Amino acid sequence: MSVDPLAEKYPYNSTYAFQENKLGLGRELEGLETWYTNTGGTKPDENMLARSQVGPINNSVIEDNGYVEYGVLKEVPNYNFSNDEIESFKNWNENNSGIEPGECLGMATTGSEKLTREDAGFRNSNGENFLAGKTVYDLGENLEKKGVATEIPTSQGQETNSIVNRSNTSNTQNTAYLAGPAGGYHSIIITRQTATNQFSIYDQGTGWDIKSATQRQAQSQINDINSHHPTWGTRLWQLNKIEIKEVRYPAINN
Repeated sequence: MSVDPLAEKYPYNSTYAFQENKLGLGRELEGLETWYTNTGGTKPDENMLARSQVGPINNSVIEDNGYVEYGVLKEVPNYNFSNDEIESFKNWNENNSGIEPGECLGMATTGSEKLTREDAGFRNSNGENFLAGKTVYDLGENLEKKGVATEIPTSQGQETNSIVNRSNTSNTQNTAYLAGPAGGYHSIIITRQTATNQFSIYDQGTGWDIKSATQRQAQSQINDINSHHPTWGTRLWQLNKIEIKEVRYPAINN
């Protein structure tokens, strides 16, 4: 008679679904996730847990016991940016440089939002950037809390090496990064074309951009920025987009 309290987490289910239409195969507590039990004749080839497993579907159960192939929809980070997305971002950057409040940070904020499709958290009720007292470090941390950025360990002079050494770029056309070189009051967005290892740097708010550069050229540009404040550290975040995907877990071997 009432809507499932977890309905928003499971858009592929009816909001009034009971036991995900798997009646008799588990017990559902107060409309929450189904708990699979060792009673009910469940077999591994019926897309459920092994009969000996009792409990909810969660990551630890998957790791400890394994699943048969069981598809669930999950929010997952997508680190790939298509050539069209990068071209659209480049055109936006060229046409809007300097018009955002706070210039450097304002451009980085809106640029990151355009790439990640997520509000960075610096907008007032009118939708305008409200950046008083903020730095690019605050922007990176905000995006990380929203799940659309991952901070990468790096140091001055090693920014492009840190990018190239990322392990989650093998199936990407392009990757994108937010960097705070020369301290938290400056910002750049970096994109990398994976196949050619070419970098583009969007020096937010200054127009000192370089496009389709070699790694060495890109690092030289970043080093020049760093030289203005050599005692300030660099922080670097890899950006991503959140997508809903079906995740399938490996089958139980028995």
